[in-house]
Amino acid sequence: MKMNMLFLGVILAILPQLAAAEELTTLTDATGKSLTIEATAGEYWGNSFKVALVKTIKTTPQIAIWLEDPDGKYLDTLYVTEKFAKQAWTRKQDITYRPESLPYWMHKRATAGQQPPTRTAPLSDAVTGASPKTGLILHTKAVTDLTNVVVLMELNSSYDENDAFPNDAKKSAANYNGVSGQPAVVYAAKVNLSQPGQYPFELIGHSSPSGADGQLFSDTSTLTTALKIINKAIVTVQ
Repeated sequence: MKMNMLFLGVILAILPQLAAAEELTTLTDATGKSLTIEATAGEYWGNSFKVALVKTIKTTPQIAIWLEDPDGKYLDTLYVTEKFAKQAWTRKQDITYRPESLPYWMHKRATAGQQPPTRTAPLSDAVTGASPKTGLILHTKAVTDLTNVVVLMELNSSYDENDAFPNDAKKSAANYNGVSGQPAVVYAAKVNLSQPGQYPFELIGHSSPSGADGQLFSDTSTLTTALKIINKAIVTVQ
């Protein structure tokens, strides 16, 4: 019986990895170098929580993928999940709800003079798509004259709390996080657009827990399940 339960636990743990990743395409009308970005779902790609101790809500991660130059200058957004990009989870028209979801991307984009998305000023359909349920395969384009670029990916899972980042943290506390729990994690891949091949993403840190600023924190020792949203991610230059 114990062996059967152990086997079941292993199967449940790897199910997200076995399910087929969802394919999306962005920047279809753009002219640029074709890229494929694949993020393999980890054990904690999905999350669930109870509302009023009765109804179980299942969530998928919010994701932003964008380009920077080697010096960290923001260039272009490649993909953002629709709920954040369109602010589909709030009826308020002129605010950015849940800024803690994807703050590193949001503040990087602001350095180029682009405002955070709101319901009245959402991101373009050209770079948005539904939140994938089982990993992501993104077909997109790098619209730049640069040869060397950095592709960044930020992921955040709602209600993903742990001891260091509880959902009931006070607003005045350094670990205040809205309803995110653990902050968004950020990965980067250094890519040579003139050299076809695969370029792996590496974890570079986590974002501001509250979303109040665009800081990147390289110390991820207080994170647990947030580090298991993805197993691995790669960029393929065609």
